[in-house]
Amino acid sequence: MSSFDLRDALEGIKDIANLEIANGHDVSSMSLREVDDILSRAVDSVSHDFSNVTEDDILDIYRSVLKAVVISPQTISPALMTKILDSIASAFTAAADDTSRNVDSLGPDELRERRQILETYAFLLTWFVLGAEKYKGTGTADGASAAPKPRRGRGAKTAAGGRAKKTAEWTWVEQIEPTLGLIVKVLKIRSQRIWTTTVDRETVLEALMGPVYRVMENEAYMKFEGIRANVYQAICLAVKHHNHSKSAQDKLIQILGYSDGLADQVADLLAALAKDYDHTALTEEFLREVADKTWASSDSTGPKSFSRCLIRLGEVAPRLVLKELGALQNHLDNDSYQMRNAIVEIFGALIRDQISQRETAEDKEHVDNTIDNLYEELLRRLLDTSSYVRSRVFQVLIKVLETDGNGRYGKWRMKVTMKCGHALMDKTATVRKYALVCLQTLLQTHTVESVKDGKKFTDLPREHYEEQYEQFCADEKAHKAELVAISKENAPDGQAQPEAEQAQEAAQQEAKTPKKKRSKKRRSEDDDGMDVDGEDGEAEGADDDDDADSIISGDGEHRPKSKEAADEDLTTLNLTGLTEAQQARANLEIERIELAQKYKKIYAASLQFIGAIEMAMETACTLLGSKHKAEVLEAMELFGVAYMYKMSTAEEGMRKMIHLIWQKDNNAPPTTTGEEVVSTKGVRTRLIATYESIYFRPQKLVEQRKVAKEIAKQLIVLTYSMSLAELTSLEELLRQMMDEDRVHADIIETLWLVYEDKRALPAVQRRGAIILLGMFALSKPSVVREKQSILLEIGLGKHGKASADLQLAKYTCIALQRMTGMKKKIKGSLEDNRQRYAMSNAVFRRIIDVLEASTHDRAWFAFAEQALNAVYALAEKPEVVAERVIRDLTRRAFTSAPMPATGQDGSASPPQPHPEQEKEREERDPDAMETDDEEETIKAKAQEGGEEGEEDRAATPQPQAAPGPSQASAVPGGDAGDAFGLSQMFFVVGHVAMKQIVHLELIEREMKRKKHEQEMAAKQGATQTEKEDEIEQVAGNAEDDIGELIKHVREEELLFGERSLLNVYGPLLVYVCGSPQIYKDATLRSAATLSFAKFLCVSGKFCEEHHMLLFKILETSRDPNIRANIVIGIGDLAVSFATIIDERLNDLYMGLGADELIVKKNTLMVLTHLILNGMIKVKGQLAEMAKCIEDGEERVSD
Repeated sequence: MSSFDLRDALEGIKDIANLEIANGHDVSSMSLREVDDILSRAVDSVSHDFSNVTEDDILDIYRSVLKAVVISPQTISPALMTKILDSIASAFTAAADDTSRNVDSLGPDELRERRQILETYAFLLTWFVLGAEKYKGTGTADGASAAPKPRRGRGAKTAAGGRAKKTAEWTWVEQIEPTLGLIVKVLKIRSQRIWTTTVDRETVLEALMGPVYRVMENEAYMKFEGIRANVYQAICLAVKHHNHSKSAQDKLIQILGYSDGLADQVADLLAALAKDYDHTALTEEFLREVADKTWASSDSTGPKSFSRCLIRLGEVAPRLVLKELGALQNHLDNDSYQMRNAIVEIFGALIRDQISQRETAEDKEHVDNTIDNLYEELLRRLLDTSSYVRSRVFQVLIKVLETDGNGRYGKWRMKVTMKCGHALMDKTATVRKYALVCLQTLLQTHTVESVKDGKKFTDLPREHYEEQYEQFCADEKAHKAELVAISKENAPDGQAQPEAEQAQEAAQQEAKTPKKKRSKKRRSEDDDGMDVDGEDGEAEGADDDDDADSIISGDGEHRPKSKEAADEDLTTLNLTGLTEAQQARANLEIERIELAQKYKKIYAASLQFIGAIEMAMETACTLLGSKHKAEVLEAMELFGVAYMYKMSTAEEGMRKMIHLIWQKDNNAPPTTTGEEVVSTKGVRTRLIATYESIYFRPQKLVEQRKVAKEIAKQLIVLTYSMSLAELTSLEELLRQMMDEDRVHADIIETLWLVYEDKRALPAVQRRGAIILLGMFALSKPSVVREKQSILLEIGLGKHGKASADLQLAKYTCIALQRMTGMKKKIKGSLEDNRQRYAMSNAVFRRIIDVLEASTHDRAWFAFAEQALNAVYALAEKPEVVAERVIRDLTRRAFTSAPMPATGQDGSASPPQPHPEQEKEREERDPDAMETDDEEETIKAKAQEGGEEGEEDRAATPQPQAAPGPSQASAVPGGDAGDAFGLSQMFFVVGHVAMKQIVHLELIEREMKRKKHEQEMAAKQGATQTEKEDEIEQVAGNAEDDIGELIKHVREEELLFGERSLLNVYGPLLVYVCGSPQIYKDATLRSAATLSFAKFLCVSGKFCEEHHMLLFKILETSRDPNIRANIVIGIGDLAVSFATIIDERLNDLYMGLGADELIVKKNTLMVLTHLILNGMIKVKGQLAEMAKCIEDGEERVSD
């Protein structure tokens, strides 16, 4: 037997290259056969008797071969590697099995001999593992044997085929699992009998555990489940039975210090040790050491690795972590945000664990206190300086809320809701994003027990909860009054019960008081748990401040009155001495009171929750315009979820988000420090999906045949409260959905049925139907083209004209415009794909009839605009219709007697106001023209040679009639004309002038196209080069000639030609606009000023002669609407005739200092348009524009 010392041997293999073997063999100089021969001798010896390994010659053979494996692997074939491992493993296994069986029967000398045998095999196995990790086979370079085989390059040849494969198949990774299994078997031996001293035991454990830790340090090995399980078992056995705790703890800390990829495995190991081996001391000591650990500021791996380990450990062994939580909380002050994140994750894991075990816990109060403390610490981290931590808090809260499905901890849900609302104003987009996701989770997990059947009620309509709350308040009062009456039945005569009488009187008074007064009374007396405005007939937005105050206190928390104070009147009742029947009644009333109080509390909390969500949704509306796509998507999702849960305020968000249809689906901008890079689908795609899920699917269960009807109803209702801008965005959304075939034909057919329904439907329904049909027709013109007769019969017939529903007629004209099938014009193209109709078509006759119908309805102007648009879009010769309408309106306006004013129902208008009242009205509303803010967009570009089609032109601002009836106004020549009739005439004249220059552009394009085709046909015989050169030259000259011709018509003929109809109206407009003291009718001045601005855009000559009048009106008019419209007109003039009005453009900046919002907003809008397009330059007015950033009105400052 050799004098083998394990400690010296382990030290020796730390420097194998310089290791001397006394009777060793120079394997590096041997052939493979010679090496095999000497190895076979050793293998045969140990296979015969495992104790032979202690013989010097046998041990030296193994050591010589193993040294060669490390320093000269080319001398060791894969077959020899298999032979070495098999011999060591089989002999070691035999020795371990024999020792396990006979350890109790062996004497001291035998135990000493057996110890040396086991140490020798442990040493050889450790040495083999050192070499096997780098061994790759004969003739190969060193490298990790567990690495995957490299791919053969394209076209590479597999030379030597089978022979090479046979010599390179041995890999260490395939041998790891059985090797670790052997070590596990050895570790099951009772070591105290063999290694009696601690030093000896630690030495042999070092030899046995060395291969285990070397395998564990390799992340690639630990991905294999079998290897991972053996590593865990080996370490757990060493710790449990061989006092390996301290060494294992140091090793695990060391591994985490340089490898963050093994953090989860370390946590799983510690959890397995506690769960499977009932050993928690190592985990506790490990956590204490981690709690005291600090890192250098430059160390990024350490904090990341330890934080991952703690997070994983909190998930798999939360109760172990809970014991050391006090120490771990030291890391909340750590400079590393990763460690603070880890503690936040631990808080969440512990809360989830406590919630899950509460039902089975004996001390539920202790569990509730623990959860309260954890929640408090978790929410406190929302004040962390790092946005990573703040966003992680919300991610943790989302998991917790999903676990707390029963909503047991309602007070914390309310606090989380308030925190989410505050976080929506965080400076970091990632925090705002997760706050939005948390709000979605709060909505999805909120449930209320139904009163009727005890089922969970998930919807959140405020009206329902207010009604139920009021009902339970009334029930409580009634039952209290009944209880007071029962107590008085048994009271002796003459004895007063002042408190009980007061309670009864209060209850009776409550029953008699109307609901509105009771609500106000509760605010003053504060005798209930929560104040709620109980007016179900009032609009929710009528008194938002009062409503918010009634639902949420100033600090955002509900302050219910204590139970003792609420039941104070009941404690004064004398319920003694009651009869059996009275006692039964009293008990029943007490039960009903308790039930009413229970549900009143539930609905009060729900109302408080709804109020907090509504406040958060107001902020979420502003996030729809964020530059960060991730939070925009989550804000959209929040509104979609809120709408699905029937929250009334969700509709506002749904309307606002529709403007996102214009946003480009590009990548999100680079995020700032503290934000994460996100990869999500586009905003437009999500918007369409959200609208489709809400409005194109029934929100309630209906029969399959009624699905289309329900969807059509939802879409029609959607149009009721939409503004012009929102309708424009909805039109684009529906167009895209039609392009993608997302709209079923049954929906369109149902809309037609609503439109042509013969019953007396509400006007808004029919209007909504034609609005939607016109939107669908933008993508598919056949939607309206095939129903032209219905449009004329309904919209321009019995409902549009006969019933004087000019709004229906307006939307019908918009739908008619879609019949052209025109697409967006391609720049530089001469093609005009729109379809036009002959002048004999019935459409134009109907339009003329409605335009000339006698009316004083202010909706006529909006209808007239769209009617003329339809004429110019559809007619082959639109000027024929325009001339007819202008002549008829002029003839009617200049009749000797003013036309009687009629309302929509045809009745006569009210009598003329008293002159003093009229004077007062004029002073209060001078030269007024009220327009919808949404319709005050920049008018069509009247730039010379412009090629924009009418589909790209903005809506023209429309005048509205004066509050009183039209009056007769003086006109040149002594004629008398009806003011409203003159307003109609001027409006049509101005709009025709604008549409005519657009029509001239189309004529110019068509002339150029025909000329180009003629020249192409004429050059068919020329060579290719000559043809290209000559065509280019001729086409260029032809286009110049045509352009000059059209320019001449526009400049000289349209407003000044002797045969031009518009020639008559230019001087008339100048006179009316220049005589505000004579023409005092507000509608007339508005229409005249608007048309005058349009005339200025037509001709440079007319503009040069009269533009100063427009600036004079801008300077002197006191009516903000007229000034706002003039600002838009000046913007158009700056585009068309910049050289003419350049000297007066500085006057445009005066509008930035106006007190009226409409003037300031329009001025800023026009200036922004002109500056961004390089049409004007900012000179000394930059400060005036900068001041708008601080404007109190959001629409200006934004």
